[in-house]
Amino acid sequence: MKDRIFFYLPGFFDRMHMQLTVYQLMEKYPEAFYENIGIGAVYGSFPGAVWNGGRTLLGSCDTEQADYVIGEFAKRGIRLRFTFTNPYLTGEHLKDPFCNSCLELGLKHGGLCEVLVNSPLLEEYLRREYPDIPLISSTTKQIRNVTELSQELKKDYKLVVAYKSLNNTEELFSMEGKERLEILTDSFCMDDCPRSAEHYEEAAKAQLEGREPEFPGCRAINRDFYGFMENRSFVTVEDLYGRYYDAGFRHFKLDGRTFTDADVIESYVYYMVKPEMTDKVRLIIHKTMEKLGRI
Repeated sequence: MKDRIFFYLPGFFDRMHMQLTVYQLMEKYPEAFYENIGIGAVYGSFPGAVWNGGRTLLGSCDTEQADYVIGEFAKRGIRLRFTFTNPYLTGEHLKDPFCNSCLELGLKHGGLCEVLVNSPLLEEYLRREYPDIPLISSTTKQIRNVTELSQELKKDYKLVVAYKSLNNTEELFSMEGKERLEILTDSFCMDDCPRSAEHYEEAAKAQLEGREPEFPGCRAINRDFYGFMENRSFVTVEDLYGRYYDAGFRHFKLDGRTFTDADVIESYVYYMVKPEMTDKVRLIIHKTMEKLGRI
């Protein structure tokens, strides 16, 4: 049997029902999906978690809600991946009771959790206090050359998420350790955006300050899923199941924490569903979301 391909799906709190619907469809209609694929994890954060980074997620959530969400995924054997990548954390933030409770709940539900990291301070804390939780090196580190990426692979990370600018390059395909690299397939950000680092920083600061981030003049925000295909970094479905798989890549992250539901659904059916079945699966997901008042 071929090695399995794993997809990592965005937004476990606000899109829990969508992701569970996809999981149920994969169980009920396996013939509609590409063979030997699975959900490696669902990633994101709970509203108001100060350790959150990458995207800003405001609001609030109590431990009962978090316990319920984590439990629903755990019952199906699906891992939660916390995007605890805020680079501006201080020692005081490490004591945050809610973020620590989230990890404790993950351990309570069979240890089906992992953490994306960027802050060395938080990483040291997690390795000391939660040694059984796997850590993943985040794309927000923006490692833009294969030499540094190779060094990152030598560290004790479960996976390393490659920065999108390396996608579709000969340098990436020539690397060792591709089985532990995770590829961001469909970034909405423009290629060679000069403000990418600045935007990650703004999202992180806004999270800590409890405000909406500001991205004046950003040309990428209003693009839809098919607009992302204009990027050189976009990984087509043909390449994913072709040259990426053949080269040894097995882990693929779908962007979408700030996408519309429609764009997220489109990414699911594009990458995971066989072409002749996309209309049927798309319709089922849309109708399910409509019943829940999401669309």
